Amino acid sequence: MTREERTLDLHGCTAEEAVEKLRAELARTHRERIGLLVVIHGRGWRSGGKAVLPKVVREYLGELERHPRSGVRRVRFGEQDPIAPNPGCVYVDLFLERQAPVFDPRAPKKSPKDLSKRPKHRPPAPDEIELPPDLDDEFEQGMRDLFGGR
Repeated sequence: MTREERTLDLHGCTAEEAVEKLRAELARTHRERIGLLVVIHGRGWRSGGKAVLPKVVREYLGELERHPRSGVRRVRFGEQDPIAPNPGCVYVDLFLERQAPVFDPRAPKKSPKDLSKRPKHRPPAPDEIELPPDLDDEFEQGMRDLFGGR
């Protein structure tokens, strides 16, 4: 059985652009219920000797993989592929059975809703609770048994 996969090529992106594209593509891939995202970040040979994207992409995906609500099941590095090793990519397996949106630990926190606008709930007073007649009788009998008919 083969499963659907999507590919995201990040060649030529800055670190910030890569994370934004990756975040958006993960959300879209998860929403469309595609099980595998292949992220091509390259090896960094054209970045003047200091590979930026592989480190940024792998750190970001590592954070998502460790978070239980992220929707990311497993991250596999391309060089670990037994059939066609490729250190310039990452395979991201997604949970398809979860309907929750992809959680992003780096996303800005949303402020809580204003609780003062919620209707105030107060528990009913004991005299406001109406028990069905048969429960009311059982309660009375139980109290008499417990306290000795006082």
